[in-house]
Amino acid sequence: MRLLAVVKDNAYGTGPPRWPGGACGRSSSLGVATLDEAVELRSLGIRAPILLLGERCPDELPACLDWHLTVSVGERGVLEELARLAQQRGQSVPST
Repeated sequence: MRLLAVVKDNAYGTGPPRWPGGACGRSSSLGVATLDEAVELRSLGIRAPILLLGERCPDELPACLDWHLTVSVGERGVLEELARLAQQRGQSVPST
């Protein structure tokens, strides 16, 4: 079974997840609301897949690729731009 632990807003005020212990440690991936939250988790050394919930601004897409984040996509144009940027960099688009 795959689990996604939503830890947006610092896990609703409880602070960043303790990895690999606790419920987050049993999760296959994490979900956050903002790019800053995702970058903070990556900076803590968390390498599990991170899903950015909600739409991304086009100017956030390069950082999403830099930090190997999975992006929620609701518009074809965002997906096409993400794919174009990934191809330019020789990367693939992260997915969960």
